[in-house]
Amino acid sequence: MAGLRGRRKALIGIVAAASAGLLSSSVSAVTLTDLSAEQFASTYGEYAPNGDCSRGAMVSLYRSGLTFHVGGVDRHEAAFEYATTFFGPDYEGIAFVLFPFPISADEPGHVLMYVNAEEVPGQLMFEENLGPGESFTPFEAELVRSSPLMLCKSD
Repeated sequence: MAGLRGRRKALIGIVAAASAGLLSSSVSAVTLTDLSAEQFASTYGEYAPNGDCSRGAMVSLYRSGLTFHVGGVDRHEAAFEYATTFFGPDYEGIAFVLFPFPISADEPGHVLMYVNAEEVPGQLMFEENLGPGESFTPFEAELVRSSPLMLCKSD
């Protein structure tokens, strides 16, 4: 996960440079309300620490979108952001990034969610995305603490 640290500052710098016209391409994010696009189908399933869905934080990715199960609370996100060019315009890997809890159109939220993190199919990682003076909600903190999550094993 150490290789993922600092993405917020890099992302802000890239966006600022693109806004100033210093880059030919920019990082962009698209608001989604589900994961119905064909490109997401291979990631459908339930994820938990060590792939054990009988305990701990759990995340469900399905056509209907994202649902988080943390500390007895189930939370389905009505809208979230898909960072379409997070890894740059030439990236051809299997990982992608979601901002599961956006605060506004200009603020992606306090948590980054990497799907197929580190190019590992079936691995989710949550990373802090805190600015100076910001803090997590307990819900967000538990997701980051529980990371990485793996696709749950079938019985």
